[in-house]
Amino acid sequence: MAGYKIVTNRPAKDAVQIARQAAKELGFSVARIDECAFSAGKGNLPLSIFLGAFIAYCDFEVRARETGDGRTDVIIGRNRP
Repeated sequence: MAGYKIVTNRPAKDAVQIARQAAKELGFSVARIDECAFSAGKGNLPLSIFLGAFIAYCDFEVRARETGDGRTDVIIGRNRP
């Protein structure tokens, strides 16, 4: 799964809350997975398969984890299988 890692000094719960709010403001539908993770989606999978490049479909999983050295990794994975 392709993705990104963002490193911050915020606690994991705060980082996920900020990312969740940003996803909502960008028009993604958001579903909570647990207190440090959520999924965000936009578009329509069946239409994207049928119409290809004309219809975009994105499915992200955003997960935060504290590394123990005062940092938090926010992992954004795209289009889970």
